[in-house]
Amino acid sequence: MTAPVRGSAPSRVRPDPGVEAADALAASPVAADAEAGRIPRAYGVDRSGICWQVARGLHVSRATYFCRLWRGRVAPAARHPG
Repeated sequence: MTAPVRGSAPSRVRPDPGVEAADALAASPVAADAEAGRIPRAYGVDRSGICWQVARGLHVSRATYFCRLWRGRVAPAARHPG
């Protein structure tokens, strides 16, 4: 990464599309979709720990964790193919 040129306007950092998709899913009114958005966010972005620690922190079983993790990865891809 290069240093900004003196006197230039600061560049805006564009958010990661994966983070935006997880946040959009976490804002869903459907509880399963909301959990499916929080799990990839907690594991991949916030680095809250390994799978069982994230599952414990979100108060879900490991089985539910992996189901929601899969849903959190597939649902945004289904909405935005390509």
